[in-house]
Amino acid sequence: MRFFISVLVIIILSACGSLNGISETELSHPNNNGDSYNQENIESTWQGRLYTPTYLTKIDNNYFIVDCWHHRVIFSDKVSLPIEEWDELDDNLGGPHSIATDGDILVVDNTGFNKVNVYLRTENGKYTLTQESDGIGTRPHRIIYSPEKNGFYVLGSVSTDIYFFKNINGKLQLIFTKKLEFLKGAYTRSFHIIGDKMFFVSGASKISVVNYKDDSFNVITQYDVPEELSGMNDIIKIDDYYYITATPQKFIRTKDLNSLKEGLYEDLFDKYNLKGTPYYFEVIGEYIYLPEITEYSSILRFKIKNNEIIDFERLHDFGVPIKESQERKSELPT
Repeated sequence: MRFFISVLVIIILSACGSLNGISETELSHPNNNGDSYNQENIESTWQGRLYTPTYLTKIDNNYFIVDCWHHRVIFSDKVSLPIEEWDELDDNLGGPHSIATDGDILVVDNTGFNKVNVYLRTENGKYTLTQESDGIGTRPHRIIYSPEKNGFYVLGSVSTDIYFFKNINGKLQLIFTKKLEFLKGAYTRSFHIIGDKMFFVSGASKISVVNYKDDSFNVITQYDVPEELSGMNDIIKIDDYYYITATPQKFIRTKDLNSLKEGLYEDLFDKYNLKGTPYYFEVIGEYIYLPEITEYSSILRFKIKNNEIIDFERLHDFGVPIKESQERKSELPT
């Protein structure tokens, strides 16, 4: 009898151990199929969540997320890794919006402090802050590296000026600053290099296409947009379509930018059940990554084949902000 009871206890304990192991995994990362997961109601602290992630890109075989209203940039070698397991590049930034690299240094717009920060990779695979450049316009809001010009462009969203930097022996050196008069003092969140031109999406309700390679920033053409697109966030061209995001909660595409002023475009927001405001585009391999911000925080990704959007999904779906995230936002200027 004692032998029977002992065996029974062992079987029960083994079963409980297996059950506990499965339950812990499933509760920590539900729907964890290696590609995406939903952490709703799992993390009650802001460190394990995203709050207004404005940009995702890939550098040095690592994925970087600019977690704007958590005042940080985080990175991981796996895009689907739970956020609490990502490393921090920096968690003392003022509402950053973007990050760029020339393959040597990493440059981040430190928006709330009117700075840009520079980081170098260390031997242990981490990164260290090596430089802070002050007085970069008012609210530097977008950084893009141009291989053709071998330098970094930084846009001041309020001051509507653009700064061009080069990496000189590991140091970010300002080459020139130019006031963008065509923006007429409008709040401008972004620009994008498409082909050999620079496209500015502006609160002036215009898309401005300019020459940048000759450093003139002369306007080639401008496209009016309707009121619902006046707060544009970003623009990108893939195959035959221009894709545009705008605040609040607009995601559209068109083959002809001239048609926008007549309101002729395809509305993608409801079609793909977006919930927040879509922000900056990034193409990584066959995927286009697009974060949702403000009302709802997540990372979207999809593919485009023959002008058709396919394999649309959400990564790191955190939904509406929690109190801890809102408190974290208030700690530093955005």
